Amino acid sequence: MSSRKKITFIIPYFGKNFPKYFPLFLNSVKYNPDYDFLCFTNIVYKKTVPSNFKIIPFSLRELTTLIKEKIGINTEFDNAYKLCDLKPCYGYIFQDYIKEVDFWGHIDIDLVLGNLNHFLYDDPTLENYEVLSFRQEWLSGSFALYKNVEVVNSLFKKSKDWKRVFETPTYLGFDECSRANIKGFSIFGALMKGEDLLSIPTEIESFTKVLLKSNLYVHFKTLIKESIDYGMLIKYEKGTIEVFKSGKSNLTNKERFLHYHYISEKRSKFFKYPNWDISSDKFYISKYGFHKNITHYYLRVLSVKLDLVIKKLFK
Repeated sequence: MSSRKKITFIIPYFGKNFPKYFPLFLNSVKYNPDYDFLCFTNIVYKKTVPSNFKIIPFSLRELTTLIKEKIGINTEFDNAYKLCDLKPCYGYIFQDYIKEVDFWGHIDIDLVLGNLNHFLYDDPTLENYEVLSFRQEWLSGSFALYKNVEVVNSLFKKSKDWKRVFETPTYLGFDECSRANIKGFSIFGALMKGEDLLSIPTEIESFTKVLLKSNLYVHFKTLIKESIDYGMLIKYEKGTIEVFKSGKSNLTNKERFLHYHYISEKRSKFFKYPNWDISSDKFYISKYGFHKNITHYYLRVLSVKLDLVIKKLFK
C-alpha cells in the first residue's frame, strides 16, 4: 500500500480465560502500533494490554443478538470455535465499530505477528486489492484483510450456503475451504499440490470459493509461516520474524514472515511455551517451542532426544 490506511482487526473471543500463549500475541501487537485491535470478550483480563489493543466487554448472547439485528438470522453456537465460520462476516456484523476504518481484518491469537508495515506498505500494489489473503491456496483464516466497503462486507451472502453457516451450530470451514465430499481426501493437501478448489466437491460453498468466483481484486500469496521443518529455527526480534536457521526447509536465512502461526506445532506434546518473561525483545522458535536463547534451544533438543531414547528403552 502506498499510503497509510486505518486498519482494524476484529477478535471475538469467549471462554473462561485467555490461553496461556495470549501474552505472546499481545507482545507482538505492541510492536505494531499503527494497527488497532478490537477484542470482544466475556473475559475480564486484569493485566496490562498494549495501547492499540482494546477490550470490549461482550457476551455470546450479545453476539447472537447483534447477528439477529444485522442479518436477521437466529444463530446458535455449539462452542466458541464456531466463530471461525463467521470471520468473513465480521465486517457486516460489527459494522458499527469500524465506520472510520479503511480495512478491517480477522486474526487468530495463537500466533506471533511480524512487522506488518514491512509487508503491507513496502508493496504499493497492495492498495489495489479489495481482499487480501496471505496464503496462496485458500483464504488465510488466521489473518486476512478486507476493504471496508459494502460490496466486500456483504460478499459472504454470495455463497449459496451462507444461511446454513449461520444456522448450523458446528464449524463448517466456511472461512477457508470447507471439507471435501470425498472419504479420506485431504482438501488442504490437494490444494497445496496445486489442485483447483472449484473442481473439488465440498460440504458447503466456502468463502474461498466465493472469492475465486467473484470479480473482486483478491490477493492470494503466502507470506505467513504455519509449520516449522525439522532443524529449522525462527528468530523473533523487536517485532520482526525471520529464518535464523533453515534446517530441512528450502527457505533462506533472513527470510521474513508476516506472522508465525503455531497451529501445527501446538498439537505436539514436545512444543513448549515460554517459562520466562515473554516481554523479551528477542527469542527463538523451533518445532519444540519457544527459546530465550540459542543455548536454551540446544538444551531443549537434547532433552527431547533423551526423552525419546528413554521411552524406547523402557517400552
